[in-house]
Amino acid sequence: MEHNRRARPTVRLLAEDLHANWEDPHYTRAIADGRWDTIQPLGELPHPLLRKAAAMYGPDPRQDPAPRLIGCSGDLRLRELRNAQWRAGIWTDPATGVRWVVTAGLAKGDHQDDDDFYKLLERQVAKPDRGSSLLPTSQDFTLLKRETAAWALTRWHLDIQNRIAVALRGIRSTRTVVVELPQTPSRQPSRIGRVEIEFDNIPDDGTPREEFTLTFELEPAHQASRWGWLAMERVLISVAPPVQDWDRHQNHAWVICEVGHLDRQGWCIDAADSRSELLSAEQGAVGHYTHSAHIAEASVNGTAIRAMCGVVFVPMRDPDQLPVCPRCAEQFATLPS
Repeated sequence: MEHNRRARPTVRLLAEDLHANWEDPHYTRAIADGRWDTIQPLGELPHPLLRKAAAMYGPDPRQDPAPRLIGCSGDLRLRELRNAQWRAGIWTDPATGVRWVVTAGLAKGDHQDDDDFYKLLERQVAKPDRGSSLLPTSQDFTLLKRETAAWALTRWHLDIQNRIAVALRGIRSTRTVVVELPQTPSRQPSRIGRVEIEFDNIPDDGTPREEFTLTFELEPAHQASRWGWLAMERVLISVAPPVQDWDRHQNHAWVICEVGHLDRQGWCIDAADSRSELLSAEQGAVGHYTHSAHIAEASVNGTAIRAMCGVVFVPMRDPDQLPVCPRCAEQFATLPS
């Protein structure tokens, strides 16, 4: 399993060493309460020292820096990290290559102050355990494993998003593109399937628009699997994030967008990819009419239902707080009273 290469803090360091300079008090409260799940991933916490540690190690090991070895760290062989008056020691796990920020403090009094970072580290290494109490614990490795699984899922979503971005850049000239969907992080089974995207720019029939038609061809093992649904959802969000704009039926989906959507969406995906961020689904801005029994069931189970206007959606918001969908209202008005 490939771990994120960013240097990450240990739980002990967060609870005992980083007592100041947090950019948001939410994190200090969560750390004091031990609510680690609310502040993960730990390698991206908003503390200046941790931000610098995270930035040191990128995706290419050949670009890794070689920070100075802290002489008083003994057998731990900690690498020095500096940020203003803060100092930290980075330990590399020989088994996994993961970097850990295991100790931190302030440099004081030309290293003569008893609370100076180097003096404290020197005393820690002189103990019978030779400083091993600073190293990651089973709790740290459990949190790392959880974050690694989440990061693998994020990279899979980013891969799909990037493939759709490449497809959209060339679809204006070809009108139709086929995108292979990458294998799941678990790699079993290895292939999910593919999606065919058709694009039609209709400029002058009275309603200028851009239309997208998607046809999914999933492997049998994924036609009703969670991975199959996640792949379809990521593709749809990448093409057009507003959830209520989509009309879906089985393995087909259609969406009608304003002129210029293709160019705007391409820019949005490129900007998100440059930051390794995923586009978010945009929940609808209107309330739809559908059968009340279907709404109740879908709200409880999180399943999708079809509105009177034809849109397929999962009810997630209070419709009374939204304006009524004009197409639904038009259909409702035709019903006998």
